[in-house]
Amino acid sequence: MGNPRYFSIKGGANPHTRNIFGMRKTTDVSKAVKQWHHLHDFLIERGVRVWVVPPQKSWPGMVYPANAGFMQNRDDPALSLSEKIFYLSNMISTRRGETDFFRDFLEERGLVCRKVFRRFEGEADLILSADIHIFTSGLLEKQRFVPALSIPPWRRVYGFRSDPKLVKEIEKEWGIGDVLQLTLINEAHYHGDTVVCPFGQDRKYVLAYLNGLNELSRHKISSAFGDKLVVIDEKDARMYAANSFQIEVDDRAVLIMPEGVSDDLIEKIRARDTDVETVNVSEFWMKGGGSVKCMIGDLGRWTK
Repeated sequence: MGNPRYFSIKGGANPHTRNIFGMRKTTDVSKAVKQWHHLHDFLIERGVRVWVVPPQKSWPGMVYPANAGFMQNRDDPALSLSEKIFYLSNMISTRRGETDFFRDFLEERGLVCRKVFRRFEGEADLILSADIHIFTSGLLEKQRFVPALSIPPWRRVYGFRSDPKLVKEIEKEWGIGDVLQLTLINEAHYHGDTVVCPFGQDRKYVLAYLNGLNELSRHKISSAFGDKLVVIDEKDARMYAANSFQIEVDDRAVLIMPEGVSDDLIEKIRARDTDVETVNVSEFWMKGGGSVKCMIGDLGRWTK
């Protein structure tokens, strides 16, 4: 997790970070710190080991370490930390400087880190479900304001974060085969982990906001998961229901979800032998466009 001491909006690079006039929002740091500590303590109380990356005033986006990179062989407990590879993200310009701090932090703890040269924002777009790696990407745009027939008479173009061409490198050079590649189309859901969320025993089920994907991708994910697919409706999608994080407590799957998701969705998840807990991280979601999952970088399991 990333210490939230300097949480603020630096680049305003997704729709949640700006108001209707395109102005960057102002964060309530004391509220954010309180919410962050609640999630941090919640994880520790349930047996999760948490490493906290020190804050950097110039890089407030470090509170979202899910974007820092992706751990290969993440859930193989037979491998030691030094036997795994962490692929460092190549983020948008307003967050690119975070990478050096994440790399130094992880290498000091024994991780082997490698650079990625195409645009890539880590496990926010490379998502592991059972034995399927889901890679999400979309049109890479120069972020800018453009004229519009509306009030105000302009809109901001945001685009998406990971390069679709990276999938070939993931499959061939990273040794990860059979990647399920999906295309994002809704800029408010600019990362895949706001659209799809694996959960349950062995993460065999997946939550999916289908309207965040193009038509071909909807077909692909439906075909891949069949009756293990749980569709998220518009209301829950707006609450970032897919931006949830699963832990195991006493051999039970527990999905940590943002507060405000519907009782109906919670019951569907519980019906699939998964417990649900909710936490309030509204300051991070409403101001920064990141919820529970964005606030956690998953380093998986390893032997000592």
